[in-house]
Amino acid sequence: MSLPLPDNERLESLRATASRLLGADVVVFVPVGGGRNSQVFRVEDSRSRRFALKFYFRHGADNRDRLGTEYSAFGWLRQVPEPVASDPAEGCAIYEYIEGEQMAGTGVRDEDVKTAAEFLGRLRNLAASQESRGFGPASEACFSGKAIEASILQRGERLAKTEGSSEALAALNSFLVRELAPAVERILRWSRQRFQDAGLGWDNELGTTEKTLSPSDFGFHNALRSRERGVVFLDFEYFGWDDPAKMVSDFLLHPAMDLSFERRRIFGAEILHHFAGNRSLARRVEAVYPLFGLKWCYILLNEFLPADLERRQFAGRAELDRDTLQMKQLSKAKQMLNRIGHEHERFPYFG
Repeated sequence: MSLPLPDNERLESLRATASRLLGADVVVFVPVGGGRNSQVFRVEDSRSRRFALKFYFRHGADNRDRLGTEYSAFGWLRQVPEPVASDPAEGCAIYEYIEGEQMAGTGVRDEDVKTAAEFLGRLRNLAASQESRGFGPASEACFSGKAIEASILQRGERLAKTEGSSEALAALNSFLVRELAPAVERILRWSRQRFQDAGLGWDNELGTTEKTLSPSDFGFHNALRSRERGVVFLDFEYFGWDDPAKMVSDFLLHPAMDLSFERRRIFGAEILHHFAGNRSLARRVEAVYPLFGLKWCYILLNEFLPADLERRQFAGRAELDRDTLQMKQLSKAKQMLNRIGHEHERFPYFG
């Protein structure tokens, strides 16, 4: 979906920024989409060179350096798209433009799932390099059961404080009190017991050798299928060190991907192959998977928070009125909770 054009004054300001960074006049400036936190434009300069210009969402309550993280990650990994120039003051960066189709429009194949697992395996191998120590934790990284629990409870508290009298808010509060909060209590109990049974310490943080580098928001929702380069993974705004069990769980749970049961099983088998040296990974995934499902329930409800609506508007994705959007997200959260309720006692994606 293309983004609506900004007003003329804003458009000229963006064009001037791109021209300055490229050292050449920009003659083509077309919005081509973006994520939930960004605006992306295809630009072409007077030398007929094509680039992607990305503007990153910034908010006073969020101090994450999305631009710096992504630009550094692409540069270090030599991962396409190649970084070209950036302007932190303007909150934008220019990257190589990759011709390709959104993966959602081409359909995911078995070999694509294997490619994704292989890519994560390469990141795992790169984590052993000295240069990797320059990266900090991935966004919302959790290195212990206790840290996951704290993250879930914090999100619940934020949503519980939401005020208003709309029908959507009434439905949200009913869901939080009657369904989600009891599920959180029940599954946290189950997960603590699973940690104990597996010989994993709930409060113990993962050691350095057990961590991996992760894009954090990883999947085919952030990928292109390029005729020349195959599957190209994008969006490394949250890149950094993370628990591989979180990385695996998020890939399997991400609501923006509609993977079949069989392809989730392929991913599970492939990831265990690429992380064969991590002997506790399977047990850890089984113990934390439902916790991250609970977290996704809360993430899906972010549209009830003012800051998330502002971010959506920045990215040009406020196509639905607020109440309609919120009810749509509430329905997705209920589906996620139902899925976790059926899957958590017996993790279905390892052989």
